[in-house]
Amino acid sequence: MANELGADMVKINIPEYDKERSRLYPKPYDTLQLNAKEALEKVIKSAGKTMVLILGGEEMGDDELLEKVSISLEAGATDLAFGRNLWQRPFKKALEIAERIKILMAEFAD
Repeated sequence: MANELGADMVKINIPEYDKERSRLYPKPYDTLQLNAKEALEKVIKSAGKTMVLILGGEEMGDDELLEKVSISLEAGATDLAFGRNLWQRPFKKALEIAERIKILMAEFAD
């Protein structure tokens, strides 16, 4: 929709399949069960020229955060918007996780 409206970029969360609400989804999405990466790939493909930024969401642990970074980059996200997941950490921990994110991003840039 953002692409159709001419948006330059859109910020989204990684889509999650909600089995309890799936009966409310339009066909064929009511039976479509994708993992996080597959769902995000579909969203990014449908975004066309619109850049897709992935939101960090609620505060999470390092491993979960780095997994979210990997999934986002593998799926083709333009960039990440992970403010809360950095500034809510103690300063030293925030710098450490930011460095780990930077390393992951560099790997996908090659």
